[in-house]
Amino acid sequence: MNKTIINTVIKVVEWEIFLVFLVLIVVLILPLLPINLGISSFIIISGSMEPTIRKGSISIVQNTNPQNLEPGSIVAFESPLNSKDTIVHRLVSTKGNKFKTKGDNNKTNDSWSLTASKIKGKVLFSLPYLGYISLYVKSVKGFALLIGVPSLVLIVLQIKKIKEGIEEEIEKRSMLLADKYSRDSINSLI
Repeated sequence: MNKTIINTVIKVVEWEIFLVFLVLIVVLILPLLPINLGISSFIIISGSMEPTIRKGSISIVQNTNPQNLEPGSIVAFESPLNSKDTIVHRLVSTKGNKFKTKGDNNKTNDSWSLTASKIKGKVLFSLPYLGYISLYVKSVKGFALLIGVPSLVLIVLQIKKIKEGIEEEIEKRSMLLADKYSRDSINSLI
């Protein structure tokens, strides 16, 4: 195989790994940073919003004033049953400070009424299947496989480039020295 083709394939693989890292950082790390951009991400662990939002997706949520929400909006809210859980459902009605929700895949409305303080924000968009990757990355095996191995590949490729650069510089300097000594030899004969 041609060396140019191999180098091109290596560059494409490097960029793909870099882009995967970038997406993972933005989706997983950004919401955890102490800066408040008003954006959160939540992993969808049930099928209650299918087919609109698939199980295993990551929903990107923007903080929104609940009074500005209208029926039909998809919202993230603190579960009335367990404050540690976040639920993503569609808003079906608003009456004053009370909000009713329903999962698209559920036959009936949720049994609770939410207050504005429970609503975390409005879903901007969802990234299908990235939630599975996110959950896997949080395990030791997943972290090693999805972060460690690509990092190792990038490090090895960068070391190879540095080595090639050093060898190229040594070759240039050797040629310069050889050229200088051959000129000096000729000048000493004259």
